[in-house]
Amino acid sequence: MPRRVGSPAIRSTKTTAAGAPKPKSIPKPRGFERGGRKPRVALDARPAKPATNPQRNVFDVVPRAPQTVFDALTRLDAIPGVDVKTLGDIDGIPVQVVRLNGAPPPPGTEPKRVLITGGVHGSEPAGTMSAVELLELVAKSPDLFPGFEFTVVPLVNPEGFRDGTRHNENDDTDLNREAAHDDHVPKEMQLLMPVLDEGPWTLALDLHASGSTTAAGKNGFFAIRTAGNDELLHGVMSEFKASYDVLDETTARYTMVEPGVMESKNMGTVKGYLFERGTEASFTLEAPARASMKVQVEGLVDLVRGFLSRV
Repeated sequence: MPRRVGSPAIRSTKTTAAGAPKPKSIPKPRGFERGGRKPRVALDARPAKPATNPQRNVFDVVPRAPQTVFDALTRLDAIPGVDVKTLGDIDGIPVQVVRLNGAPPPPGTEPKRVLITGGVHGSEPAGTMSAVELLELVAKSPDLFPGFEFTVVPLVNPEGFRDGTRHNENDDTDLNREAAHDDHVPKEMQLLMPVLDEGPWTLALDLHASGSTTAAGKNGFFAIRTAGNDELLHGVMSEFKASYDVLDETTARYTMVEPGVMESKNMGTVKGYLFERGTEASFTLEAPARASMKVQVEGLVDLVRGFLSRV
């Protein structure tokens, strides 16, 4: 699997007919900070990174404040071909969906529709950060993704992301057990369900991070399968494990199918809902939560690209 080169900052290229920059007017929603909570860290107030250690744009999200995700998507929305819409809000914090395409498919072929979700568990920020980096990569280099149409919801659980909690705040609920059409499911899932129902998708990936380890304490990347698609999973993970550690043992929570591929009995998951409705290549991807955030994000992005190269 080829290694990626860190993406530089993306500049807006949208212009008016006269050639002047076209401003993007997106009002800042209320609710990014809550009374009594730690105030948001302004991006321009943080120490400058050393020139000898450049970082990707995505690491601007490190404060793990919903505002930084909103700001990143606002910058992306200024790029031609990127469409950012707000599905709704959670106590004033937006839940947004981003749609953009790679280069056109070859003549006579249908585009491949890909759904990526992140931040379902707020305490697993690597999923959101990876989704943002993937968006930046596609927007900057669409030729690397010919024939793909992407729909991305980078941050499903904004209050959990803000608070560093697995569950959402209002219901104290694991949202990845609530993928169903039910008026009683949390609002976050009510906002997400119409996007899920735009399937079936060619490929659907839900990005997470896990602290699960082997008996010897090894923590690695893995995919959680639904049913079938063993050939796709085997091909992707066999290549991926040449560059990254993968979870290679049954744990208390997961049963190993092969190194890097696990099964679980959890119900109400995003991947399960999509699979039941016709998306055969529907998986949860887990980064090793005990690794550095840089490794988690880089690995998840490479893992997604591995799947894209084989569908």
